Amino acid sequence: MRNIEVNLLTDIRRFLLFFGLCFFVTGCGFFEPGLYKVCEDTLQKRLQSPSGYKRAGINSYVEKMTVADYEEKILSPLTDKERENFNNGKAVPTRHILFIEYDAPNIYGTPIRELAKCEYFSQYGNADSASVHNVRINDQTNSEWLLSQVERF
Repeated sequence: MRNIEVNLLTDIRRFLLFFGLCFFVTGCGFFEPGLYKVCEDTLQKRLQSPSGYKRAGINSYVEKMTVADYEEKILSPLTDKERENFNNGKAVPTRHILFIEYDAPNIYGTPIRELAKCEYFSQYGNADSASVHNVRINDQTNSEWLLSQVERF
């Protein structure tokens, strides 16, 4: 019985040590909002050397929008049901903004510090539905960025 207790305590200590090292030393994002991961993944796909990406800092802001501003930003007209949800208060147009400061190597391999803006526009105030297809990095949707890459060649 004593060996089981000692083994259990040893396992608990190992877990806490691992969790502490991972969270405090390497910056694992166990408790970060999902929008952070979506924005960083989208940003990294646009870098010349994604494997060299290293986050230096991140700041987030949330602001309510008017229905007209929301409709302008999503670049498509609202359906009657969406408009009704806004009018009766079931939906609250919201803009989520992240400023990501990061280091990434340039074409010569030299790390350069950059700042990227990631935006997500939500009907219901949260960022649960954010994906690579509906966030904007530096004011470009994924489709706009892909098109700009094709036009370069």
